[in-house]
Formats: sequence, structure tokens, C-alpha cells
Amino acid sequence: MPSVGIKSGAVLKALEEALNKKWPIKKGDKYVLGGEFPYIQLNQQAFEAAHVSELEAETAAAAELEALLAASDANYGVKSTKAAVPADRVADPVGLGSVYPVAKMRAGEIPDTELGRRIMHSYSPYVGWAIWLNFSAFQFPGSETGATHYSSFAYDRHVPLDFYGAMFVPGTYHDRVAPVDIAATFASILRVNQPSSIEGHVLTQVLRPDNGSMTTATKRGSAK
Repeated sequence: MPSVGIKSGAVLKALEEALNKKWPIKKGDKYVLGGEFPYIQLNQQAFEAAHVSELEAETAAAAELEALLAASDANYGVKSTKAAVPADRVADPVGLGSVYPVAKMRAGEIPDTELGRRIMHSYSPYVGWAIWLNFSAFQFPGSETGATHYSSFAYDRHVPLDFYGAMFVPGTYHDRVAPVDIAATFASILRVNQPSSIEGHVLTQVLRPDNGSMTTATKRGSAK
């Protein structure tokens, strides 16, 4: 695969310089706080001092980042050694798969697509001012010597789902499942209503047959 590591520090520094050129900032302050990917955190106080709103700041940061990576002289990829990669294999230049202002996430204005729904499910009001981004396929940010634990691509979202207990049938199953199925399955086992916002499915294939037996406590509860 044409994989490439990303010089995160260089990317963040270039973004800071681009924003500083657009809105000159006082000495010692900065607009870019850091990159805890898939977010790049922005300095709310610095932008407010420059009389820039959240959406304007995040939209500008996203646009500047796209321009930086698209520049012909952009050099943000970590060069691989010949020992690790064949000499004739050339990695793709660092690029963006998608980028969104957190202000639009907060307002629910992300496209109603599979990716958009995953983005919204990961939203937290504690993120603050930031942009959400996903680099191109097989490109990993974080450090020059390792990968992070996130990208939106299918190859990077495979996780095992294990159940253990007397109510499950031992075995290995090859169905497509997701972590959101855990809540639905346990709600069924506990005989309680599933959460109203649930999107998972009850994994009946892993459950032992229900013989209809109920504890005295459960019977009393249902009678009420």
C-alpha cells in the first residue's frame, strides 16, 4: 500500500503561520493549540481577541490546511527507508480525505452520509473550537514513528467483538457486527427496553435459546 507517515508537527506549524498571516497575532500567543487527531484544536481566546467567530475561524483553518497540503511544494510526509519500502514504490503526497468545522458538527450540519453519521456519533461538546479531519487513505498522523488509532476508512475500523458468559453460545462468528450492537444485545438479555437512540442490533446468533423462564423478581416487575 502507498502508505506514508505525516509530519504532524510541521503541518501544525504551517497552519499556525498561515492563520497568523491572515490575522496577525500578538507575540507569544498562537491560534493552533495542537493536534489530537481526528481534531486540530484551536485557541478560542486568540480568535475572539481578533474578533473572529468560531465558524469563521474553523472554516478558515480548514481552507488553509487544504491549501497547504495541495501546494506543489508541500512536503509533510515521512520518507521511508529503502529497507522498509521497495525503492521503486512512491508514496502519494499527503492529502485530506475530509475536513469539517466543529461548529457545523455542533449545529448538526454535517452531511447525512455514512461518514457524516460516524462523525456526529463521535462529537463531544468538550472538544471546543477545532476542525475534524481525516487524511487520505493509508496516511497516518500523530508521530513520525507510529500510527494513531483512527481513520474513517473501513480497513482501519476492524475491531473484535467478544461476549463471555453462560447466556452465550461458544463459537466464532463471521457476521458483520459493530460495538453499538453490545447495548442492544445486553438490553435483550436483561429484558429491558433498548435506549431510544440505539442503532445496534440484537445479536441473536450468539445467544442461547430463550426458554421463557423468568426470575420471581422479573415476574413481579412485569405484573406491575
